[in-house]
Amino acid sequence: MSLPRRAPALVMSVCIAVLNACGQARQVDDAALRDANADSADWLTYGRTYSEQRHSTLRQIDERSVSRLGLT
Repeated sequence: MSLPRRAPALVMSVCIAVLNACGQARQVDDAALRDANADSADWLTYGRTYSEQRHSTLRQIDERSVSRLGLT
């Protein structure tokens, strides 16, 4: 088989390898959505919690550190 005939199979193989390297999708069920508030780093929905609060509990930026923000 010549290269032009094998190209689609080669492209498909590379795509499958890349997708596998990205990791497995996490199964999200009702329990995970209800407990989403317990994990502040992983937003399962657009609004982070089941009640769509859209509030991050991360603490890197606070009243003391906000003055050090700037353009880079």
